[in-house]
Amino acid sequence: MSRTAVPSARGVAKLGLLLALLGTVVTMGYPAVAEEATLPTVDRFTDSAAADNPWRRTTVRVHVAHEGDDSPALDALAERELDHWETNSQRYAGSNVSFELVDERDSADLVVVFQEEVGCGEGRFAVGCARQWTSSRTGRVTHATVWVRTGYDDSITRHTLRHELGHVFGLSHDDADEFPFMRSTVRIHGSG
Repeated sequence: MSRTAVPSARGVAKLGLLLALLGTVVTMGYPAVAEEATLPTVDRFTDSAAADNPWRRTTVRVHVAHEGDDSPALDALAERELDHWETNSQRYAGSNVSFELVDERDSADLVVVFQEEVGCGEGRFAVGCARQWTSSRTGRVTHATVWVRTGYDDSITRHTLRHELGHVFGLSHDDADEFPFMRSTVRIHGSG
């Protein structure tokens, strides 16, 4: 069993300052977990049934939430990105899917949360995370949540949402050669 060293608060602050001065590299992906742990995922390459659709239905109900930001612009951005995925889901993830926006979070299969900070682990400069839960009986996705950090320009937010939706549909960072939006880092240049 290996242990990961947790950096001190002073060390994280120094690293943050250094990155702010040089430009910041942020990460996107699954929430941070111990190396030995595995998140429940559906591998579209080894599970042929999953290639059809991880939810096993053609319509996925989506709720868009804002925590700390009520911007209607984020709703429009999310709708545009969901439309993009609807158009390209067969090419990206081998599944034809459509999305239905719902008002109630509890009735959604997929929740997209825009918030100031994302819970992707201590000491990481994450702009997004995705988590999906699967049925232990069927291996199908039962529901998923995507978290996207606010405060960046629309192009970064769109890219982050596209990337995290890729995780929800079974893509990984290893798919970045074919789908560049699946790269695990994106460079955000500091102002000045």
